[in-house]
Amino acid sequence: MEAERSPEISLVAAAGIETETAVRRTETVSSTRVWFLLATLIVGYIGIYVCRKNFSVANPLIRAEFGVSKERIGEIASASTLAYMVGKFTFGPLIDRFGGRACFLLAMLAVAAFAGAGALAGSLTSLMIIYSLNRFAGAAGWGSMVKLVPDWFPAKSLPLAMAFLSLSFVFGGVCATLLAGWIAELSHNDWRWVMGGPALVLLAILGACWVILPRTTAARPDDRAGTDSPNGLSFAQSRELLPSASFGSSAPSASRSPCCARRSTLGRWISSKPKAGRNSPATWPPFSPPHSTPWVRSA
Repeated sequence: MEAERSPEISLVAAAGIETETAVRRTETVSSTRVWFLLATLIVGYIGIYVCRKNFSVANPLIRAEFGVSKERIGEIASASTLAYMVGKFTFGPLIDRFGGRACFLLAMLAVAAFAGAGALAGSLTSLMIIYSLNRFAGAAGWGSMVKLVPDWFPAKSLPLAMAFLSLSFVFGGVCATLLAGWIAELSHNDWRWVMGGPALVLLAILGACWVILPRTTAARPDDRAGTDSPNGLSFAQSRELLPSASFGSSAPSASRSPCCARRSTLGRWISSKPKAGRNSPATWPPFSPPHSTPWVRSA
């Protein structure tokens, strides 16, 4: 008689079935369609950047308007960078909770609103606060895109898709400075137009993204409760990795830094996830966090 399957093996098999179902769902979308969706995300992120990098063009105009030194402008840049960092940590769980599409659209809307409000700032202090909120809201853009893309592309095309997606902030920086310079020329070096004008462009892009980007399937639990997605890691899963001994102590050599060790381990951990029909309890999950099984939610 065949030995009874352990609960761990049953959980792994269930995870394999979910993965196989997700692959079949992804394959129903045409390749042309998914690349068009990726291009839409890239344009959307460029829109966020045109409301961020315009500050470099407005910098000398603001100093001339308020008669301040470069040090004061540096304070605005430093405060906005800190706000951007805080936004990265803040929006990670929210993106897992509410989904990439909703957070991406809301981030674009908030960035456009703060960019327009920055043009109305009456002092450097108010400008620093508004621009920092701009950067804080824009921090949700990248995480939202990374949440969406793995649901559109199969594993063999995902690295190329992420490579194109990574170019969005490069194109965004170029487009932002060109647009801001053009606005400065048309407005006769009015810094308020340089700071607020790109918001109109972002609002137009936001409307296009609202129409083009597909809505998240309501039946998917990973978009609502922060559970694991078959195509990527959720915030809850990543928290389980950090305190794990097998995640932090599997460096190939002692000369590697802890950061490199964890990066290497994470790469092996992701690549060790079995394909549908090839589940192996010896390799997946690669470790078992105490008092927690985040990979499969019980019924």
